[in-house]
This record gives sequence, C-alpha cells and structure tokens, in this order.
Amino acid sequence: MTNADVQSALDPNQVVAANLRAEMSRQRWTGRKMAGALGLTQTYVNRRTSGITPLTPADIVLFADLIGVPVWKLFEGMQKGPAGGASGPSLPELDSNQQPAG
Repeated sequence: MTNADVQSALDPNQVVAANLRAEMSRQRWTGRKMAGALGLTQTYVNRRTSGITPLTPADIVLFADLIGVPVWKLFEGMQKGPAGGASGPSLPELDSNQQPAG
C-alpha cells in the first residue's frame, strides 16, 4: 500500500465518494441519470462522486436520499485514525466547570 493509498483511506471525502460510487453501481445509477434526477449538471455530480470536489453534508444527504440508502451507510469503512485509536494531537480534557483563562 502506497502512502497515497493510506492517505486516501483516511480521507473521509474519498471514503464517502467511494461508497457512493459503489452504491450507484449496485443500483445502476450513472452520473448522467443522477444529475438529471436532481436537476444538476453531470459535471457537478461527477466531480463529487469521483472525490475531486469535496462532498458537502447537503450533497451527501441529497445523493443518499436519491439512491435510497441511509446516510450512515456512505460512511462505512471509515478509518478512525492511526493504530491505537488516536486521530491526531489530543485536546486537553475539560471538566464540567471549565473557567475562562484570565
């Protein structure tokens, strides 16, 4: 696995776009057919389903509703970060009575 493959697997946009393309394929949706059904351009749909242009939350909901899958299904297989569950630098823990610095 190359560094680009690892980076792609960790990129939520790439994961959602890949899951969306897979579901479109299973249901025989094309970019053209989806664009027509939604009143969008084929370029708009294709750039988002290919991962070139990041999907917005509104895009994800719109596409999921059209193809009849729950939104969470498009997030399946999402990596949680490096081994051990850490997903980057940790933030300081806050208690329920956090006071502003001053």
